[in-house]
Amino acid sequence: MYCRISHANDDDQTGADRQERICREIAERLGLTVAENQVFVDNNRSAWQRKRKHPGWDALLAEASEGRVRQVLTYHPDRKGASSP
Repeated sequence: MYCRISHANDDDQTGADRQERICREIAERLGLTVAENQVFVDNNRSAWQRKRKHPGWDALLAEASEGRVRQVLTYHPDRKGASSP
């Protein structure tokens, strides 16, 4: 699961927490189990700045390349819902 919120105080992950809650509801409907260590978050990280670091995204990609992630569930960028490939 990947959650990202732009322009948030580093101490405030309300947006990312809400995204995780919505994604967990979707996962439950799909019959998927998401372990706590499989939730990757980039708080206060703009997706539009190419050179900006995204440690959560990078960690997710590393886990996927090792075969520890088979599916990715993320909050839809238009902030209206979650999506899964």
